[in-house]
Amino acid sequence: VIYEQGFGGVSPAAPVPLASAAKWLTAVTVLAVVDDGDLSLETPMEGLLPDNFFVLGGADGKERITVRQLLSQTAGLIPHHQCVYQDRRTLEECTVFIGSRALLRPPGTAFIYGQPTFSVAGAAAEAATGRSWSEIFEGQVRRRLGTTTVEYLGGDNPQLGDGAMGSARDYARMLERIADGGGG
Repeated sequence: VIYEQGFGGVSPAAPVPLASAAKWLTAVTVLAVVDDGDLSLETPMEGLLPDNFFVLGGADGKERITVRQLLSQTAGLIPHHQCVYQDRRTLEECTVFIGSRALLRPPGTAFIYGQPTFSVAGAAAEAATGRSWSEIFEGQVRRRLGTTTVEYLGGDNPQLGDGAMGSARDYARMLERIADGGGG
C-alpha cells in the first residue's frame, strides 16, 4: 500500500456496502471452487440445479447454461428477480424462482447485466460442493485472505450480485491477490 486515506468520516477499515462490487467476491469464490475441481467453467447447470429450474418457464436451453456464462452474465437469464432480496429463502429456492422465467436470449449470445446470474452460480457452487455459500465463502475467501469485515447480506439466500459489506482495506486485499495471479 502506497497511500491510504478515509473520507467523510469513513476509515479504510470501516465496513461499507460494496453494492455491485460484490459480483467480484462471488466470482472469486466460485472460481476457487473451480480451482478445487468441484466445478469447471464449462459445467452445465443440468444435474446441478433443481429440475424445476429447467421445466418452469419453458424448455428454452437453461440446461446448457454454464458456469462461465453465469459469471460473465451471458446466460440469458432475466436481469432482476425479487427473490434475490428475500432472506427467508435459500439460494436453491431463489434459483427455482429465477428459472421460472423464460430466458431472454439463448445462453452465450447476449450480455444481460443483473443479479440473478450470481444467485444461480452460488446455488451451483453449493450443489457441487455440498456446502452452504457461507461455508464456501469462509473457506475459499475470508480465511485465505484474512479478511475480517467482508460478509454477504441475506442469510441463507445471500445477495451475491450486490449485497455485501466490507472495508476498502479488505476488498483491496482481494484485488491485490487477483493482480498477483491469485496464488494461495
